[in-house]
Amino acid sequence: MKHMKTALFIALGITTIAFLFYWIATVRKYASDHRKSPTTRPMHESAQSVPASQNIDLLPVKANLVRFARAGKTVGFLQESVKVKDSGIDDLAAEVLVSEFAFADTLAQELATFYTYVKEQLGQGDDNLGEVRAKRMMQSDQVFDMRRAAYLLMRAIARDPSLVSRTMIANSLRRVEHFSDPFVSGNAQDALSIARKADEPRPSVGLPNLLEVGIGFVTNFFDMLGIGSFAPTTAVFKLGKLVSDEKIPGTLNVGHTMPTVAEAFISIAIMTVDPTTLISMILASCAGAWLGAGIVARWSRRAVQIGMGLALLVAAVFFLLKQLKMLPGDAGSVGVTGAKLVFAIAGNFVLGALMTLGIGLFAPCMVLVAMVGMSPAAAYPIMMGSCAFLMPTGSVRFIRERSYNLKAAIGLAIGGVPGVLLAAYWIKSMDVTKLRWVVICVVVYTASMMLRSAMVERSRRPVEVMPSIGN
Repeated sequence: MKHMKTALFIALGITTIAFLFYWIATVRKYASDHRKSPTTRPMHESAQSVPASQNIDLLPVKANLVRFARAGKTVGFLQESVKVKDSGIDDLAAEVLVSEFAFADTLAQELATFYTYVKEQLGQGDDNLGEVRAKRMMQSDQVFDMRRAAYLLMRAIARDPSLVSRTMIANSLRRVEHFSDPFVSGNAQDALSIARKADEPRPSVGLPNLLEVGIGFVTNFFDMLGIGSFAPTTAVFKLGKLVSDEKIPGTLNVGHTMPTVAEAFISIAIMTVDPTTLISMILASCAGAWLGAGIVARWSRRAVQIGMGLALLVAAVFFLLKQLKMLPGDAGSVGVTGAKLVFAIAGNFVLGALMTLGIGLFAPCMVLVAMVGMSPAAAYPIMMGSCAFLMPTGSVRFIRERSYNLKAAIGLAIGGVPGVLLAAYWIKSMDVTKLRWVVICVVVYTASMMLRSAMVERSRRPVEVMPSIGN
């Protein structure tokens, strides 16, 4: 038993160190990315791009580009943009597209129209074959240069990302972003990516404020006492409008990871549980967190609101059952085998996935442990250990997707660890009965607000109108 605990402590330490290194490295890259201008040139350069020349007068070229743009002649515009071998023309063409935004609409529409024609009619579903047939059937001055069009649209959006807010341009780029030609698809993807990054609020990567640190201290203090931290933290974030709804799950997982690791070391050291049962259930919860976080991190704002609202109602039920002393007493074993172990493993897998929705593992895990006939006291090492391995596992996915509030997460981590250490001295004496009633009321109210927000979000959701593409 002693050797098993030592091995578990080593594994937990390695997992924690790896998580910290990954988080720090990602935060540094995150900060670096947001210091860069959104107009940084993407990687998918046009094959026709050449170095600038010092001896070419580009003013006549620009005049011709403007003339073609105002006449709506896309083929002429594209051909004029490659007549002179000078990279300055790329900037001129992009400038014209920004100023003549109606023509940018036309160019994007013809790009999507020609792609549809090439793929569906000429290629019978094969865009590469269709492109070859188009070049054979048409004279060179009739072929619409999709590569050049996609590249110049990307350069124009790099100058003014708001161009993507125009429905025609956005839908046309989305239509061709899966083209098998990497120059066309790559530039379309780059253009959409530039617009998304320009739309992202620039996050603060500095130190959190006292409120965020205080939230971490208080919620993790009571978390060590068995009340849980996810539901109270969600309630404070929601009521104080500190974190947007869709980023709350990731913020909870990332921010509460280090305090939970401290809880795991304490509970595993002072409480007894069968090592086979303990390790099996910990591994199951990690697998559930990995799969669950991958889904939740990509959910829409409304989907997260609904999921978290329902999850909080479930958590409130568990809190109420515990408060009314409807859970089994302390009698029971410290481990299980056979079918009961399989059931316990499957149950903890599900709880690991649910945790990434914002529902805490503690109360549900107590019920699961009681259902298989184990002592509730044995639940503490299992649920603390599960969360300690589970949260770094799930948090990596949230960090990679940038689906969390960095500043709030740092505040939870900084304030949470001291809260856990202080609670360890009080864990056997503090009366938390009245506080649990407050937590139940707050959780129910927050769940109702979350579901109401989802209904409001649905009613305000705009209907996207797809443009009609002509022949």
